[in-house]
Amino acid sequence: MGHRRTAADSPSEFEFLTLDEVADRMGCSRRHVRRLCERREMPQPLRLGALLRWSRASLDRWVAAGCPRMDEQVDQ
Repeated sequence: MGHRRTAADSPSEFEFLTLDEVADRMGCSRRHVRRLCERREMPQPLRLGALLRWSRASLDRWVAAGCPRMDEQVDQ
């Protein structure tokens, strides 16, 4: 039997971060995160009503790539 992937296998693929958590991880203010998003300089959050959530995996890939502007990337 093959092993079926679950959230426990790769928690970052299924983990979403709040605005506070993103700001803490980036070492900046909540407002700076919002400005980066407004200027499309970072991965865009998922919007759940008034809530914003960022994919941890998406943020990790963005940081690993050197934090390129998202509006300059062909493959978002």
